Parts: sequence; structure tokens; C-alpha cells
Amino acid sequence: MYESQKKYFKTGKDKRALSKARKAYDERDPDRRRRQKREYMRRKREREKLEGLIEATEVLDPDTIAQLEKNGVSKEQLLNMLKGKEGSADPKSVED
Repeated sequence: MYESQKKYFKTGKDKRALSKARKAYDERDPDRRRRQKREYMRRKREREKLEGLIEATEVLDPDTIAQLEKNGVSKEQLLNMLKGKEGSADPKSVED
């Protein structure tokens, strides 16, 4: 980035220009923008779900995860239990 660009981004003009450009882009083709945002949010939710599953598997040992899956607990339910959304956060409290 050039020095003049760096100076410009420190002024109030840049914020107004960026917001004006974003608004114009959003209003130019709202259907395209909606599709882009829907796709972005779908990828974001998928990434967050995977990160949550990775965190969940790091907390529990593989034997416990295998036992829970054997008892019919899906990975999504396991993730919800660990986040405290469904029942107890303690996976040992799951009934056999």
C-alpha cells in the first residue's frame, strides 16, 4: 500500500467513501448480494460447527466419544451437551 493510501485511510473521508461504496454495491444488485451473504453465512456456520466439534473432541477422550456414539448420541448432540444447550454439560450424565 502506498504512503498516500495509508494517509487517506486515516482520514474521515475514507470512512464515508467506503460506506458509500458498500451501500452502492449492496443496492446495485440486491439479489446477488443476498446470495453472497447466504453463501458466506452457510460457510461460516459450517466452519463454526466444525470448530465446535474439534473443541468437543479435544475435551473428551476418544473412548468416551465412541461410547456416547454407541449409545446413540450424535456428534451434534455431544456438541450441544458440551455447550450446555441440551441437558447437562457432563457427558457422563447421559443415560445408557
